[in-house]
Amino acid sequence: MNEKLPNVVSVIGCPRSGTTLMQAQLARHFDLSAISETHYIFLFSKYLWLWRNLKDKKNRLGLIKALQDFTKIRWGIISGYNLEKVRQISILESIEKVEQLADGSGDYKNLINDIYRVHAKIKGSAGVIEKFSYYSPVDIEFLSTLLPETKFIHVIRDGRDVSLSWRKTWFGPKSVLKSALLWQKHVTLYADWGRRNPSRYLEINFSDIIENEYEVLDEISKFIRMPLQESSFKNNNVFAVLAEKEHYKKSKSSPDKEFQLKWPLEMEEKHKKLFMKVAGRSLTKYGFEDLMLKDDKQTIFVFAWEILKEIKEFFFGKITWKRRAFSIFPLVIKISQILNISLYQTLSLKKKNNR
Repeated sequence: MNEKLPNVVSVIGCPRSGTTLMQAQLARHFDLSAISETHYIFLFSKYLWLWRNLKDKKNRLGLIKALQDFTKIRWGIISGYNLEKVRQISILESIEKVEQLADGSGDYKNLINDIYRVHAKIKGSAGVIEKFSYYSPVDIEFLSTLLPETKFIHVIRDGRDVSLSWRKTWFGPKSVLKSALLWQKHVTLYADWGRRNPSRYLEINFSDIIENEYEVLDEISKFIRMPLQESSFKNNNVFAVLAEKEHYKKSKSSPDKEFQLKWPLEMEEKHKKLFMKVAGRSLTKYGFEDLMLKDDKQTIFVFAWEILKEIKEFFFGKITWKRRAFSIFPLVIKISQILNISLYQTLSLKKKNNR
């Protein structure tokens, strides 16, 4: 497609940091269309060799159909939304424009940009808001090259609140130690990239979204160079649909003070000490409260116990193995294409029969 690059705003951050809330605020107040996390950008980039030379239209068609199947499986089978709702919340509606996409894109970079452009056109918006909030930090260097016009909004929340919330989910780390290490990794990697690329990076503290909503929106408006709109949500009911599932239920709400600073009352004293031991410097660096707790013998014991929990999770954890299985999805989808089988339809039938 011989058009200008799409206007994509990327919200990044550790899971349970308020990235979905930030995305919802952007959809409310700017002429931007939100989508649920695509997941395929990084996953399929490692398996592009399966579709060989993408200059060949036949190979591009195969890859686009694989992205379709993956999106249906990710949001239809794994997350449990029906297909019509998957179209409402995801990029699927754009990927279904198979011929249009295959005609215009000669490589992976162009294909990804064309998908966003088509989506914005379908929704009648000036651009798209994508969210990248995964278990491990994304390769922001690769993403910034793939989407050369995108700007990144990094949401940072107190790591102890992140830990409390994240460990309650089925997809989160099982120990305080792991959550502290991951939170620190997310925050540090993104912030380091932001210091090297200040024109494309904006850091937002989660508490500011709650307490200074309009000051934050005004700052974002200047950053992305788009005017504020009052309660837009143009062509977008993504968050109402997402909120049907437990871990997205607050996404359709406006910012509320009940979302923040739960850790002082809800986190056990031994876990507060452990988190400070592991990620205390990062907490202090980003202005989060330091209780000046001193290490003791219990902290050392808790640290050792958490390491044992992580070793057990690495070898026997159900979620760990699910992540490993998820990482080879492109390969499985390619095999199903060779066998002329729709993996989505096969899994849908299996799920129906298991009810």
